[in-house]
Amino acid sequence: RVWAARENGMPLLQLARDYVGQVSAPRAASAAIGPAVLAFLDEKEHLEGAATATVTNLKNRLLPWINREQIGTVGEITRARIESIRTRDGVSPNSRRNDFGAVSSFCTWLLEKGMIGHHPVRGLRRTKVPLGPKHIFRTDECQRLLDAAQTYLGGRWLGTVATMLFVGGARPGEVAHTRLFYGRHPTARIEG
Repeated sequence: RVWAARENGMPLLQLARDYVGQVSAPRAASAAIGPAVLAFLDEKEHLEGAATATVTNLKNRLLPWINREQIGTVGEITRARIESIRTRDGVSPNSRRNDFGAVSSFCTWLLEKGMIGHHPVRGLRRTKVPLGPKHIFRTDECQRLLDAAQTYLGGRWLGTVATMLFVGGARPGEVAHTRLFYGRHPTARIEG
């Protein structure tokens, strides 16, 4: 139905509103999860003004979880299925924490729309993300970077590199993923 409506030119926002309006509280538990996720994402983007990257991130976290847990309806969202995020092997603690946050946000939306009667995430603790040791550039490392900046393109990047190291507090991993651009003014963009 969703794809047919989209092909017929119906705006996704209108489709989402119609869907949420049709699902009454007693029937909400049997509501298909797919249209509910689409409505949630569409509302995030068009009504709340969330950035496209945010909406994409939510989608890329919700849909794999729904598929892994084989959730077909809103009523099949349970604490046990949400807990599975926290115990999933093969992903970093930070990824588990972010996945948990996406599911929590979706559950909050479902509760606000009257599609669930309670918040299944309430009371669950998020995954703790251990803080790793911070690497601070040693004097010799700083000197090597400054020397390289001094010789590269006649020293145009010296000020940028010095700012990144001493004012901006760039970490070694960030410096390793920095791309330098030269236009009107030298510009550094940290990627990765």
